[in-house]
Amino acid sequence: MKIAIIGDIHANLPALRAVIEAIHTHQVDAIISTGDIVGYLPYPNEVIDLLRYHHVLVVQGNHDARFQDEPLACQEELDDRSQQASASFIWTNHQLTNVNRQYLSNLPTEMSLQFGAKSLRIVHGSHRRNNEYLYPDEHQLQAVAEEIFETIFVSGHTHEAYVCEVKGKTFVNPGSVGKPKIPGAKASYAVITIEHEKVQVELQTVNYDSTQLCQKIVAIPGIDSKLQQLFTNAE
Repeated sequence: MKIAIIGDIHANLPALRAVIEAIHTHQVDAIISTGDIVGYLPYPNEVIDLLRYHHVLVVQGNHDARFQDEPLACQEELDDRSQQASASFIWTNHQLTNVNRQYLSNLPTEMSLQFGAKSLRIVHGSHRRNNEYLYPDEHQLQAVAEEIFETIFVSGHTHEAYVCEVKGKTFVNPGSVGKPKIPGAKASYAVITIEHEKVQVELQTVNYDSTQLCQKIVAIPGIDSKLQQLFTNAE
């Protein structure tokens, strides 16, 4: 069994396209997302549509959970700093189609899968909260390992990719497809291969052209123009 793990796309369509194209070269059996598929960037509907087209299994991230069944009647204008802090919430909230808003509302908060003797659990933040950060800290992960029974634990939210073995459990974070922590960083994902008792995790990155993305960020008043500085060919 081979599974691709993606996460924290944050409405970055060019990055998602590049990652899905790269994933297809691995001939995976499934693609699973750790959530936060929207927020911050300018392609929320297009990203959701592409995920659905490729039958990607998605758990709900903390940003995804913010959008209710109906858009808020809010015309508030925010300065750049407030736009960044709100993750382009107001703009995204008014862009989402009703179908995609319902899709976000119906996403599961976690997912559990069984592959022979290996069990896999996918969440966004942690098994406790979708906004809890799990870093590759041995003491933090030891506490989690004692609270879960799954042999493979996958989370996102930190936007930092890692693989750790703690107390016989494999912890995986695929990093971020669409919103890097380090400016200019490539889109990242993970591939998990499960064969009998063996688990292999590969962390992968892929480059992509962010020119159009940056242009659209600057063109939309509801998105903080400073976000363009995160991307590879931003000036």
